[in-house]
This record gives sequence, C-alpha cells and structure tokens, in this order.
Amino acid sequence: MISNGINISCYGCGVCATTCPRKAITITLSTDGFWVPVIDKGICIDCGICDKVCAYLDKKYSTPVDRLIEVKAYAVVNKDEIIRKTSTSGGAGFAIATYMQQLGYTLVGVKYDNKKNIACHFATNDLEEFKQTMNSKYIPSYTVDGFSDLMKGGRYAVFGTPCQIDSLRRWAKIGRKENNFVFVDLFCHGVPSYLHWQAYLKYHLKVGEKLENPIFRDKRNGWHTYTMSLQTNKRFISTPIQRNDLFQNIFLGNYSLNQPCYHCVYREHHSAADLRLGDLWGGKYSKNEGGITGVLALTVKGEKVMEHLPELCDVKSEKEAIVVAGQIHHDLSVPASREKILDGFRKGKYLPFLYFLYASRMWMKNLLPYKMKRLIKQLIYNFKNK
Repeated sequence: MISNGINISCYGCGVCATTCPRKAITITLSTDGFWVPVIDKGICIDCGICDKVCAYLDKKYSTPVDRLIEVKAYAVVNKDEIIRKTSTSGGAGFAIATYMQQLGYTLVGVKYDNKKNIACHFATNDLEEFKQTMNSKYIPSYTVDGFSDLMKGGRYAVFGTPCQIDSLRRWAKIGRKENNFVFVDLFCHGVPSYLHWQAYLKYHLKVGEKLENPIFRDKRNGWHTYTMSLQTNKRFISTPIQRNDLFQNIFLGNYSLNQPCYHCVYREHHSAADLRLGDLWGGKYSKNEGGITGVLALTVKGEKVMEHLPELCDVKSEKEAIVVAGQIHHDLSVPASREKILDGFRKGKYLPFLYFLYASRMWMKNLLPYKMKRLIKQLIYNFKNK
C-alpha cells in the first residue's frame, strides 16, 4: 500500500488522491516540505487503486504502447519572439499547447498561485490563461485540483514532471482512456523543498510586501545566466545565480531536493510521456542567449505532434546525444549537509547563514566568472567534436 503521513518520502504526484473513489486521501506538505498523501483509514475501503497508479511503488516507468524504438530528437525555437522571450527555453511547450488546443484538447499545466505561494496544476481551454505556464515553476506543484476531471471524458494535453506523467499514464491505462491524452514531461533536475521556498520569500519580502509573480529563469541577463526575479506589489527583485542567489544555488547544488530525486529513474529518454522538453544545453548552443528547447519525441503520437510544429516554430532534427548532453545522466549524491539545511529552514535560521555555512561548494564555484565557464564549455565541446 502507498505510504501514509507527513514524515514519509514519495514523488508527491497526487494521482493517488485524484483516483481515490472515496476521497480518503488528501495531499499535504511533509515535515521536509514536499507533497505527500495522508490517508483517512476510517474512509479507506482498501480497493488498491492508489497502489496501481503509484509510480513511486513500481520504480519502473509505464511504457506507452506506441513507444518509438528509436527516439526522435529536435532543436526547437518558437517563431514568436515574445513567446520565446517569456518562455524558459525556446517556447516549444507553448507551441505544442497551441497546436493541441486547435485540435480541441483541454490544456493542463502549472501556474503560480500568489495567494497560497505554491505552484499548482490547472486545466483550461484558453490559450491566454495557459500563458501562465510559460515560465517553468521550479517548485513542486499541487496537482489534485488540476487532475480531478481528467477521467470524466474529453481529450487533454497534460504537461508535468516525469513522475507525475508516469502515474497519470498508469491511471489512463486502467481507465482505458490512454488515447484521450497527450502527455508532455521534461528533463527534470528534481524538485526543491517548500521549506526552502518559504525561507527564500521570508528573506526577500519586507513587511507588507506580497509576491505577485516569480520568474524562476528570467532571461533579462541571457538564457544561460540563470536569473531569479520576484515581482512584488512594491518592487522588482532580480538576482543572477553568479551573485549567489539563495534559491538557485541551494536548489541546483542539490541541497534541498526531494529524496527520490537523487535516484531518479527518468533520466535521458526514460519516460512515460509522448514528448519530453528541456533546455538544449551543451557546447553546441552555448553561445545562444535567446533560448532553445530540446525535444524528444518518444511515441508515435508525439512524433505526429512534432510534424505539425514547423507551423509555429523553427524545428531542426538533432542527434539525441546533442539534446540530452547538458542534462543529468546519473544518480545524484545526497549532500552531507542536506539535513542540516532542511533543519535550518524548519527552525527559521537566517538563509545566507545556511548558504555560506553549508553550501560552500556553490558560492566557491561562483568565484569563477560566468564568461569563463561558457568558454570552458565551448572548448570542451569543440575538442570532443573535432
């Protein structure tokens, strides 16, 4: 049976709560700041549906029936410069959503709820509303409301993390409605704790100040620069990672990730989705500062979607190795100071203190100038491809 309670670790996809016929499962934040299920034993009838949809219990992703033997890879740039500039990478995700909406699919993606200060999934048929999803949200999304109507009929294009999509495909298979969906996931670094996000907001926001919109990967300083920006009701705050931004450095240093993220089974092309999206990093595109999306078509359905994307995007076929080059290929080591940092978040300790004391690897890394890092990356790529 799925684990139960605020002291556990799981993917936090929330599909168990969505599928429960008795609504016996609620999703709440764990003591470490990640979404987990809490089961009301007085309501539960032990039907087992939660076990069947749980990707965390299986450890092997659900394979689509039309999975391609040879994955197709692409470099994609949206032709609309405004969309590309607003998007985290090249704007391929919004182009895919646009095409799917034209076919009559309801769109399901992630927006930021500035009242609760959380990321959450939602469903819409309005492309303007779906623009809220364009800048990636680097915090765990609350999915229950967004996923609640997916099995009631209709067709849906669902965007989510690999583990969310895996559980959803299991659900669709059980309901024999797999053909109703196009599933889109992403190259995922992992998700950070809400304890971290709350500490970050507490550090930046003054008394009476409210966050209106976070821009997790603001391109104002360039696509590769990793700038974190906060639009509040009183001012605009913007900090590049190189200047020791306290969210990006702790997150990308792997100090605040969910436990399962360190041993993720969804690396490279391992996915239950039809399409996989992500930044097209690596030496080949290291000089590009506008943003390019690397896309993998994993199924026949995903390949057909890509055939229509040139109407909205510049699409170039690429080698899979190029698309996955800048992504994580192996398990991550759990930093020795992870628990001390999470405990510091819980106790409300001063965020810069936690960063400089327990994440020294990151601020020392930032001593190397950004342009020098880019040059080294380009030289390595040129050497390997001589």
